[in-house]
Parts: sequence; C-alpha cells; structure tokens
Amino acid sequence: MAEQYTNRTNRALSFARIQLKQLEQAAESGGWSQELEVSAFEAGIAFHLAVALHAYRREIAERYSLPTETIDTLEDLIAAQQTQGQSTSEATEFEVLAETPDSWLNQLQQRYAQCWGAKPSKPSRSSGSSEISLVQIEPGRAAAPELPLSTLYSELYSLISRQRAAMQEW
Repeated sequence: MAEQYTNRTNRALSFARIQLKQLEQAAESGGWSQELEVSAFEAGIAFHLAVALHAYRREIAERYSLPTETIDTLEDLIAAQQTQGQSTSEATEFEVLAETPDSWLNQLQQRYAQCWGAKPSKPSRSSGSSEISLVQIEPGRAAAPELPLSTLYSELYSLISRQRAAMQEW
C-alpha cells in the first residue's frame, strides 16, 4: 500500500485540473445554464482541492511512518508528529499558511466549507422594529480579494511538488 496517498493526491489534483478547464468553457458558454454550470464546477474544484490537501497530509504521515488513518486535519498531523517526537518542515509550512488569515490555504478551506451549504438564516424581525443593525468594521484593513480557483490550484500544486522534492532528498 506504499504510495497510496501519493496516488490519491495526484488523482484529486488531476480531477481539479480537468474541472478548471471545464469551468473556463462554462464561463465562456453564455448559455441559459451558465450560472448553474459555473457554480457546479467551482464547488467541484473546491472539493477536489480539499481532497488533494487531505490526501497530501496523509502522504506526509505515510512518508514519516506515522499512523495515516488518524490524520484528517493539520492539527492531527502535528499531534501525530509530536507523539513520535518528530517535527517536519512540511507541517511547519502548513502551520505558517494556516496562521496567515488571507493565505491561499485559508481561502481554499473557506471555499470548501462554502460547498457544505448556507448558514442557517436568522428569524426576521418584524418590520416595526426600531433597532439599527451595526456592522463591525476593522479600521485600516480591507478584506483580501478572493483568489481564483486556478490560483488556489497552482499554489497547492507547487507546494506539493516542492515539498515532495525536498522529502525525496532525505
């Protein structure tokens, strides 16, 4: 079963790449179902990138002889490494990305979370209410623009390629 997670990672990245091409075609189609097709491809790409990320975490665990079945999140990978007295540059790089609020990794995880549905709506207040809704604005900090899915794919692909090359050197 060696390399099973490498194969899963590669397959998920391939699926995402295929759907990126289909997304481009759907965006240019202009048909009556264009919006639906674009949304479907965007959700599919986010899903496959999340699967690739999940499989890659397990690939790292497999490479360092850690128990792979328990690795679902970055925290799981770090905990497994600490249990074995290990610390890897791969997990450290993921940690740095996870701690950066507007990183491509966090944007990818947010896009994937959006696939799982809308947040439950709050019950509407009667129109006679005199309450004024306030919006918290953080001074001096504009929200980072949402990265396109093609950029998220490229960032994940290059990170995996670079880290795999470094792991092979060991």
